[in-house]
Amino acid sequence: MDANNILLFIFGQLVTGAAIWGGIRVDLRNMHTRLDEYGGDVRRAHRRIDDILNGRGHNRESHDNG
Repeated sequence: MDANNILLFIFGQLVTGAAIWGGIRVDLRNMHTRLDEYGGDVRRAHRRIDDILNGRGHNRESHDNG
């Protein structure tokens, strides 16, 4: 391999690595967005489970608002 081929190979590897890194960052950002969106649902579900386990029953209308 001559110097031009080596430099072209290294450049290609850097571009490929940057593209993969960028894709991973986008995936992580999307996962965090979904987790934030689901946070309220998870809190309400935990509240309902706690109510059932503590014997207070469950009144859906009183818990859906917060």
